[in-house]
Amino acid sequence: GHLVFPGILRVMQEPAEFPTALSASFGFVLLVYQGLSALAYMTYGSAVADNVLQNVPENALRTAAVVLITAHVLFAFALYLNPVFYLVEEDLGIEMASGAKQSPAQVTGRVVCRTVFVIFIWFVALIVPFFGDIMRLLGGCTMNA
Repeated sequence: GHLVFPGILRVMQEPAEFPTALSASFGFVLLVYQGLSALAYMTYGSAVADNVLQNVPENALRTAAVVLITAHVLFAFALYLNPVFYLVEEDLGIEMASGAKQSPAQVTGRVVCRTVFVIFIWFVALIVPFFGDIMRLLGGCTMNA
């Protein structure tokens, strides 16, 4: 989530509350992850897979979990790219007006710019061998606690 912090801070009504909101968010996520990890270990023991869904039998619950995780990844992809989009749009001279202040030309420019950028990213992800391994390495090296 570090990449989206400037965007979140920019749209907060009271930016001074950011450290409190950040601490509460990280605390909540920590509790959820620790709770789910403990439940998985209590259920499957040392046989628990890195991806706990691999331990869950094929049924409607597992399918629902996979669908929800996929939706999360798609929405997070767009959220994480917002700061990059802002930089690219700024370099291309597309103004960052908000809401109803945007002209149809601005909206069209932003949609075209973002669509081309996402198609490029997907293209790179598809043609670069071991892209997933590269992303895991970068994520592991750049995330800090």
